[in-house]
Amino acid sequence: MKKWVYVVGILLAAGVATAVYLTQRPAEQPSAANLPTRTVQASKGNIETKVSGSGSVSVSEVNNVKAGYKGTISKINFKVGDQVKKGQTLVVFKKTDNSERIKQTELSLKKQQLQMQQLQKQYKEAPEDNRESIQVNMESLDLEIEQNESTLASLQAEEAENHDVVAPAAGIIKESQIETGNDVNENTVVAVIADYTKLEFIMSADELDIPSIKSGQSAQVTLNAFPNQQFTGKITSIGKEGKSNNGVATYEVGISLTKPDGVLAGMSGQAEIVTQSKKDVVLVPVDAVIAMGSKHFVRVPSDAESTPTTTNDGKDTTRGQDNAEGTDKQDSKQINQQNAGQGNTRNNERMGMGQAMGGTLKEVVVGINNETYAEITSGLQVGDAVLIATHRAR
Repeated sequence: MKKWVYVVGILLAAGVATAVYLTQRPAEQPSAANLPTRTVQASKGNIETKVSGSGSVSVSEVNNVKAGYKGTISKINFKVGDQVKKGQTLVVFKKTDNSERIKQTELSLKKQQLQMQQLQKQYKEAPEDNRESIQVNMESLDLEIEQNESTLASLQAEEAENHDVVAPAAGIIKESQIETGNDVNENTVVAVIADYTKLEFIMSADELDIPSIKSGQSAQVTLNAFPNQQFTGKITSIGKEGKSNNGVATYEVGISLTKPDGVLAGMSGQAEIVTQSKKDVVLVPVDAVIAMGSKHFVRVPSDAESTPTTTNDGKDTTRGQDNAEGTDKQDSKQINQQNAGQGNTRNNERMGMGQAMGGTLKEVVVGINNETYAEITSGLQVGDAVLIATHRAR
């Protein structure tokens, strides 16, 4: 009886071990025999790389208008919300009344000039012994005349001075905190003028994208308020200091909007910046490129392997597009950098499939690439065939 129990125990243990092996063994890797492929041809076309980000519209030209003078405000020629023109008088200061002092100084000068005439006459008529004292009196009076002339000039200049504050640019008065009768100094802000015809989109850009963003690059902006309309613009500013969130820094990128008709400050949306573009270059689908270390390869079919797929109307569907546009999520990082990082499932999977596709590895030099196409600068010509794995439905 014990012998039978022992035999049954062995059989049960063997069954459990077999079940564990069948359920936990690694899946078989695809091979050239079971991995379907298609053949595509390198084509000539245009390619762009882009980065994108969200943001909102703001006014690009805002002027903080300062008083520029220490004095008392006598008149304010605007209110918040007013449209003003460049050069328009905004603030008038209370002027110092020098009219009485000017009058007294002018009278004093006339008296001194008469005294000078009398001294000059006395000097001519006086004997030689008396002329020295008269000469001293004339010189003293001459100094007094010079001093009064200088005082009169200063008083007249002060009377003529205009310290009125004028608008440095056209726009709308956005803010003002002053009132008539206020005493202000040179640095007091009397008004904030915003030109709402000059708008920019402030995009939040990832730190990985910043090295590829340059001033003057073109951008397309789509606003949530106008989902079916695109606004064009150019990069005008790139932030020098980022904002960190969860270990990732973002930077503000300013995009001037060319024709912001209907756009209002504060509207939110998305922007795409063209970081690189090339025309009439050799292109292949990005999935055709295999990165191995610092080198890139494609698999070319042998004579007995697959031919290009075609649509029902006979057109080749594997040829590159005339305009291969795409958003480069990692900016100027090329395929070799994308594949170099650990955990990049898509690219590691592409590499494994490439090894199972058969054909022959051919080294190529890759230029720019986006999510759809890669530029081949050396190693392939237009019309050359390359292999791409076709994923099977599970």
